[in-house]
Amino acid sequence: MAATGIGALGLDWKAFLFQALNFLALLALLRVFAYPAMIRALEGRKRRIDEQLKNAAELERKLAEANLQASTILDISHAQAQRMLQDATRRSEQLLADTFEKSQQEAEQLVRAAHARIAADAEQVRQTLKSEAATLVVAATERVLGEKMTGEKDMHIIERALS
Repeated sequence: MAATGIGALGLDWKAFLFQALNFLALLALLRVFAYPAMIRALEGRKRRIDEQLKNAAELERKLAEANLQASTILDISHAQAQRMLQDATRRSEQLLADTFEKSQQEAEQLVRAAHARIAADAEQVRQTLKSEAATLVVAATERVLGEKMTGEKDMHIIERALS
C-alpha cells in the first residue's frame, strides 16, 4: 500500500508527535529554569558594560580636561619663561651699560688724575728750573760784575732776567 500525506515523505506520525511533545517539554523547562538565569546573566553583563562605557566616557572627559589643563600650564610656563628670559636679557644689558659707563668714568678720572699729576710735575719742574736759573743768573752776574750781589740787587736783577 502506498503511503499518502506525511507518510509519503517517510515520516511517522507517532514519532513526530512524540518528538514535538519532547521539544515543547524541553522548551518549557528551558523557559522556566535556564532562560531567566541566562537573561539575568546577560542583563548583569549589559549593566557592567554600560557602567564601563560610562566610566570610559568619564575618563575620556577627565583626560580631555587634564590635557587642557596641561596645555594651559605649559602655555603659562612658556610665557613665564619668556618673561624671565626677557628680564634677564634686559638686566644683563643694563648691567653691561652700567659697567661700560662706570668704566668710562673711571677712565676719565684716571685721565684727569694723570693730567693733574703732569701739571703738578710740570709746575715743579718750572719751579726747579726757575730756581736753578736764578742761581745761575746770580752766579753769572757776580762774575760779570765782579762783586757780590746783595739780596735787594739780586732780586731786582733776577726778576728783570726772568721776565
